[in-house]
Amino acid sequence: MTYNEIINYIDNEETGIAKGYSYQFLSDAFCLNTVKKIIQNDLNIFSEIEKSLLEIKEPLSGDFVIYGDNKIARLYKTFAGNYQISNGIGVYVSNGFSQGSGCVYDFDIEEQYRHCKSDDLVLTDAFKKGRCWTFSGNESGGGRGVYFEINFKVWKLEKCICPICRAGKLVEDGESIDSGICSKCGEQSYFQDAI
Repeated sequence: MTYNEIINYIDNEETGIAKGYSYQFLSDAFCLNTVKKIIQNDLNIFSEIEKSLLEIKEPLSGDFVIYGDNKIARLYKTFAGNYQISNGIGVYVSNGFSQGSGCVYDFDIEEQYRHCKSDDLVLTDAFKKGRCWTFSGNESGGGRGVYFEINFKVWKLEKCICPICRAGKLVEDGESIDSGICSKCGEQSYFQDAI
């Protein structure tokens, strides 16, 4: 298979997955029929991964979250079991598993939304295509990563940001107070907005 044949095939492959491989990996496959078989196999793997991830009813790294004024970002599940919200993560996927990596701390997301717990997230009926990667043929190794877009779940952040739920810090004498009712927890707020 010549360089031009590979480039032409990558540019014109209808699903777009061919653009997710390294050129060297595809050229090592030697012939167009082998490349087509590899791609079809990996499309089947991504389809199985997508199905397995969508069946899990808890937030996963790579899922999307609607927060604030209908902004959208991706979730990153921390090792402590909480979540960070970021648009700067890469997402590795395999059957029933996803893991985020890269720059998790996102300065473009307002501080009050950067961290949340699973109780703050409500599953919606929506799905959104997101970029992710896995190992071609489910075989790990250098240069074997392939990128593609699959559907991920979409969550809505309903994190209470009232002073009670955010900080829980008692008001000191002479400090200002917010005496409103929290829309999520329903508590009378006589606490300072400390965060």
